[in-house]
Amino acid sequence: MERPKRNTPKRWDPNFVELGHSGPAPQQTYAANFLQLCPKAEKRPMTDSPEETGTRLRKNPRRGAAPLTFSEKPTNENATDSVKSGEPHCEQSSGHEDSTDGARCADESLNSKKLKPCDKSVCAKAAMKPTCFALSSDKCCINGWTSRWYHISIGEHYCNDCFDNFYRSTKEGYDAFSRWKRLWSLNGITEANIKMFLVDQYLPFWIQCVTCNKWRQMPKETDVTPELIRGFSCSLAVAKTSENVADPCAEPEDPRVQESMEPQWINVLLAPPYMMSSPAAPFLVNYFHDGVGMSACGNMKDIQKKKSPSNGDADGGSDCSEGENDPSSNAGSKSKTKSGKTVLPSVPGVPSYFQPFDQPGFRQLALSLPPNQMTDDEQIQFPQYAEEQQMYLAVRNIVLALWTLNPKEALTVEKCISHLICRGLVRVRCIQELPSIVHYLTRKAYINTGIFSGSLHGIIAPGTFRKNVIIVGAGPAGLAAARQLTNLGCQVTVLEARDRIGGRVSDDFSLGQCVAKGAQIINGATNNPITLLCHQTDNQLVEISDICPLLTNSGKIMNPEVDKYMDFHFNSLLENVHLWRTRATREDTSLLGKIKEMHQQFIDETQLDFSKDEEQVLQFHYAYLEQACGAPLDSISAINWDQNETFSQFGGAVCLVPGGYSKVIQRLAKGIDIRFNTQVTSVDYSGDRLNVVTFGGSELVSDYLIVTIPLYLLKKEVIKFNPPLPNSKIAAINKMGAGVIEKVVLQFDRRFWSRKTGNADIFGRVPDSPSTRGLFTVFYDLTLRCKRKDQPDGEGLLVTFLSGNSAKLVRSKSDKEIVDMCIIALRQLFPEEEVTEPKSYFVTRWQDDPYAGMSYSYLPIGSTGSLYEDIAAPVSNKVFFAGEATSRCFPQTVSGAYMTGLTEACRILDLEEEAQQNVADSGGTVASESGTVADDDG
Repeated sequence: MERPKRNTPKRWDPNFVELGHSGPAPQQTYAANFLQLCPKAEKRPMTDSPEETGTRLRKNPRRGAAPLTFSEKPTNENATDSVKSGEPHCEQSSGHEDSTDGARCADESLNSKKLKPCDKSVCAKAAMKPTCFALSSDKCCINGWTSRWYHISIGEHYCNDCFDNFYRSTKEGYDAFSRWKRLWSLNGITEANIKMFLVDQYLPFWIQCVTCNKWRQMPKETDVTPELIRGFSCSLAVAKTSENVADPCAEPEDPRVQESMEPQWINVLLAPPYMMSSPAAPFLVNYFHDGVGMSACGNMKDIQKKKSPSNGDADGGSDCSEGENDPSSNAGSKSKTKSGKTVLPSVPGVPSYFQPFDQPGFRQLALSLPPNQMTDDEQIQFPQYAEEQQMYLAVRNIVLALWTLNPKEALTVEKCISHLICRGLVRVRCIQELPSIVHYLTRKAYINTGIFSGSLHGIIAPGTFRKNVIIVGAGPAGLAAARQLTNLGCQVTVLEARDRIGGRVSDDFSLGQCVAKGAQIINGATNNPITLLCHQTDNQLVEISDICPLLTNSGKIMNPEVDKYMDFHFNSLLENVHLWRTRATREDTSLLGKIKEMHQQFIDETQLDFSKDEEQVLQFHYAYLEQACGAPLDSISAINWDQNETFSQFGGAVCLVPGGYSKVIQRLAKGIDIRFNTQVTSVDYSGDRLNVVTFGGSELVSDYLIVTIPLYLLKKEVIKFNPPLPNSKIAAINKMGAGVIEKVVLQFDRRFWSRKTGNADIFGRVPDSPSTRGLFTVFYDLTLRCKRKDQPDGEGLLVTFLSGNSAKLVRSKSDKEIVDMCIIALRQLFPEEEVTEPKSYFVTRWQDDPYAGMSYSYLPIGSTGSLYEDIAAPVSNKVFFAGEATSRCFPQTVSGAYMTGLTEACRILDLEEEAQQNVADSGGTVASESGTVADDDG
């Protein structure tokens, strides 16, 4: 049966009875606005006014009939249409029942017709009469009577007639919906129904005036750009709805705006924001956009230009197949190579090392976030979004993308606002939540971290952090914490025992170019914070080739097949060690002993013999692993030697920093109060504030203390604590291993090695026996690339290492003796060349450095990764510890040390925010501190 048409009083409607009298016209709250914004609406009446149609009375529902719910099937044609299309709706009678029920009309009491409210209780409490935002049908009720209101949010509804305009194939809106549905189905993952269509294409825009901060509604056809948002004024909106307005800003704000800011508003929001022209889009080509908070189609005008491809077209679903494990991932052609392998997105103007989001098909990278779900910590910080995460993710993803696009300038809330472009009142709510999201990401050092220009004023409320912090040590960890806290407004003082910054990061320029005595290589440049610092300071990175020819002491190049086979065999042994440690019962032993056991087991089971060359190559791999671990393999835990691999790591290339870390370190320290030649001897944290005493007798007072001295100095207890540190921390400090490797740097008049090794960045020396393992195992060619190209046989620079048991030679031999040993080794590797004495050289002695005593930490036999956490644990929420020996995820690296500084800075910020929140909840005020470190001796 055809649905009865509205505005035809002569045609009998089984649900309503015509009355001959007229009554007052219904109120018009927002209808005038809609009429001005939609010219088509001017041609039709505002409501079914009594003067035109008479007042009709709705028939009472059948006695005993339960109200229709979403879990039930509808009993009429229109309700069936709604359920088929997946449309949630406000539960109202459809107005279409059979004639038998309609016959009861004559027996019902007749009252004046009442406009139907939205059945959502919060809409009723808000006392807002529904108004149709779609205005797509000539029969649109606008804010009058309709058989059903479809709810989007408080203040946003569309009527059943507009729904019907897109649902019925005979209606004028059906073609537009079909084109949209085709595109959405190809590029999106959520259901392409009419509700989604209207949310994505018909909801009006809301923009805030830059002068009066009032929100104004703009038509759905508006071309909203960041430029429009940044320069928007009320005159652009009010002029469309009111003529001869002297002061557009004086016009009242739509009350729906304030309603959208109420906490309960989000609880009945039935459609998430779909961001348009999102800066995050280039980073998320491997995802369906609607799964990560973006529109899968774009503007309506774009859809009108596109033709719906016919069935079987090449544009079919091949570009939108689902990811293997992630329903929101998009294995489209943009994200795959010709071989079908998913690749990391490449964004113009952004180094490939920056990947702010997890990518399907790749192991999760450190410091990347899943774009389609909140992390556990985010859910704790924003519990209101834990169930429905789309709004938070839509905003967070844009913020992360904006920072990645330009990490050299502070990212403020104001810069983000103009890029949050979506339809509906949900944009008001997104911008209301934006400051807290920017604040959180800044505090956690996902954005606004490192070295950048601009101020963070407005992200951190003025006066939020009134306490002061003392940091012991000006190495990467100490400077990271100092920079982060300084950026966020804390008063920081750094006490450094040396006469320089950097700690175990120290560059030497005596050889005509930068050569690091400590770290100069980034192991895994993707998302590495040191990579970010280098980018922020325009410090160039050079990728190191993984080609490493192996040379024997007889001067021959090891057979590549033997090299390849033994590399595979060694990694297989490590894999078997991993399988062994997964057993329920096993006792820890040395890594070397377990590898040898697996090697012998392989020989026994296969009856294969290894040649002398193969055994020597195996010794080379032992030595290389000792260099990476910083200790002899017979001292290292077989169970936990690589426990950090269970966490997300930095991926990508291994890079050299030719200019050294010194440029980065100097920029980190800029503007920070650093007191050199100031060795801390004791710390008293028994009172409300800390007393820090230096070697010269000076006493400083502070609220928080971050200790970043090396593990070796903690073992020696160079700082006395009162009260003593917890037993668990002392035990962890004593059990953790302090490893050592040393560098030997040689400068020659010519690159004699290049004829045999070519342009390889590394070449290895195969040891003759286990006794010489770790002695000059690998050589790095640090000759500048430009010199290699212009003068292939010109001046060159080699760096090699002493590792494992060989590192102890430093304590028994002079620099000259060690260099002589190295020259002998080089002459064995290159007997055909004239290896002259080096032009210049130096040898590091970190194990003898009074302020270091070591290179980096390792886990000895019987220890676990929890040692890192025990050393890092705060004491009394006043004394904090940072440094590579506190980094469970990234030990033995500058990156790990740097990140622990950020972690401890975040701990302090969290404590301050929690304390101030407690004060605010109790109705008190925060007492102002002096803001400076007190120095008792003046």
